[in-house]
Amino acid sequence: MFLVTAAANRDPARFPDPGRFDVRRSGATHLGFGFGAHFCIGAALARLVAVAAVRTLVCDHPGLTLADPGRPAWQPSLLNRGLTALPVHY
Repeated sequence: MFLVTAAANRDPARFPDPGRFDVRRSGATHLGFGFGAHFCIGAALARLVAVAAVRTLVCDHPGLTLADPGRPAWQPSLLNRGLTALPVHY
């Protein structure tokens, strides 16, 4: 058995347009920090840092927009889902 985390929350039977990145998507559960006894001890710190970084970016650059609003290019990987690049204008 192999857990493919790159496919997490991308089930077309459960989510409309599952490949689209949507920060407001509801009904999704997060697998990135593990579960139960294997839950990441640094999860709270990682979330805190992520919130601070995104807040700073958005507040410092209120006009931030995607350079190419089309579909982003994703890295081919079974383990992680990540962008190859995310060009922006500010």
